[in-house]
Amino acid sequence: MKSKIVALLLILFITFSFTLVAAKGVQIQSPAEKIGSVKLGEKASGTSLLISDGYLYVFGGKMKKTDVGEYMFHALWIFSLKNPAEPEFVGGWFPENLGQLVGSDVGWTPLAKYKNFILARGTSNISVIDVSNPKSPKLIKTLMEGGAPLGIGVYSHYLLAYDVMGDMHCFDLADNFKSVNIEVKYEGDEEELRESMPLEFFIKGDKLFGVGTGTAVADLSSFPVIKVKKVLKDENGDPLDLESAKLFGDFIVGSMSYRRGYGAIDTRTETYYPVEVKDLQNATLHKFAKEGRTLYAVGNNKKELYAMDALDILHPKLLWKTKISEEANDIGVYMGYIYLLSGNLIIAYNSAPFEDVPTDYWAVNAIKYMVSKNIISGYPDGTFKPDKIVTRAEYAKMLALSLNLNVSKGRDIYTDVPSSHWAYKYITAVTDAKLMKGYGHGKFGPNDTVKKEEIITTIVRLKHWEIINPETGTFPDVPKKYWAYPYIETAVKNGLIKKVDRGLTDGKFHIKVGATRAQTAELLYRAINKK
Repeated sequence: MKSKIVALLLILFITFSFTLVAAKGVQIQSPAEKIGSVKLGEKASGTSLLISDGYLYVFGGKMKKTDVGEYMFHALWIFSLKNPAEPEFVGGWFPENLGQLVGSDVGWTPLAKYKNFILARGTSNISVIDVSNPKSPKLIKTLMEGGAPLGIGVYSHYLLAYDVMGDMHCFDLADNFKSVNIEVKYEGDEEELRESMPLEFFIKGDKLFGVGTGTAVADLSSFPVIKVKKVLKDENGDPLDLESAKLFGDFIVGSMSYRRGYGAIDTRTETYYPVEVKDLQNATLHKFAKEGRTLYAVGNNKKELYAMDALDILHPKLLWKTKISEEANDIGVYMGYIYLLSGNLIIAYNSAPFEDVPTDYWAVNAIKYMVSKNIISGYPDGTFKPDKIVTRAEYAKMLALSLNLNVSKGRDIYTDVPSSHWAYKYITAVTDAKLMKGYGHGKFGPNDTVKKEEIITTIVRLKHWEIINPETGTFPDVPKKYWAYPYIETAVKNGLIKKVDRGLTDGKFHIKVGATRAQTAELLYRAINKK
């Protein structure tokens, strides 16, 4: 079994390019559109990617000349996703004397992140890389030298790691990565439990799922005592083997090499489910990524990228598929942009988030961002309804969520917003933050439509911009005596809106008109990302 694990870790990836072919015979929701590629570098190979806080981290190998010849060394590339369509290389870690790999092979090396540290599992150690300055990442520690680490995972401020000998290791990430003594107890058939060899750990609450060759479930509630309590079985009664798995919410999703679709583990019930995707045509899925309710995966026999509506992850619905020339090493999604990692190439695709929001829609990036942050959601029928008008109560919720305001408590402020109202706590939060006000006489008007000028006013207040009141205004339909005139002019001065601004203005502002869901998403998106 150990030889099987080592073989899985030493996979040779070959550089390839991607082509797009329109899908036929399946429901199409606007297939992914290839928008470009970025090369890691000459004689470089990427094996794993991680997306966090606006950066794309790619771990793999880079060929270096040494006194005794050329060898592949572990390396880390960091790209800024300020413009997700064009990842910009900002820095990298390219050691010449650490983390040497075997020949030219690069093992699959999943990454973890803790605060400003990237934890990269190599073939003979775990590298701790400080990325607080993305332009100049630094190796600050190597853990488990020669220990051949397999699964790794972060529990609170502890790094848990498993090695090929079946031993568990623990390091305190908050105390200079000091080794911590832990006790592993096997509550059941110890021989069977030890047979599980995880390639990766997934931690949900106080549960640890060691997924790989066999899937073991452990209890962390008595940490530093770890209680390994059972091995999950597949539909044939054999120990559950999942490959290229990812954690999405309450579910771990992974590839089942012998069946169509994928396997899913419900972490709440510790139950495994075989999942089939209608119209998949016998493809086995692997390399998963998820954005909102859309699940992306690569087909290992059809060489295709698939998108599925996974509002119910156990009953997904195929949305579209598009051909690629080879398998992807890894896959990730940021703001609706799909990144496929292939050898020394990162390929970016743009995916429509909803049936009624095409990839070239004027507010598509804002909608993707707001949905990814669970600030705005779509509808069960797969639409976003971008032209639907927003109410003041709906906007209060979006604003509160955008700013992470404390919505744990509400209080009686307005006579038309009782404690039973669904937006009671959100309206309280934005009122207490002095971002929204009532109409007077104790009224808030929760069911009234919110206007663009009202949204802009809250943003101006939020940014604490100096209010201006020029004699001549930007828009001919906004009289100087109108209450929102100074707020609109202040927004123009600070670059929040322009005189001609697609989807927002067309030379006129159109006051007293209800704001749409797309307009609201765009303005809040700009507010969040504008200094």
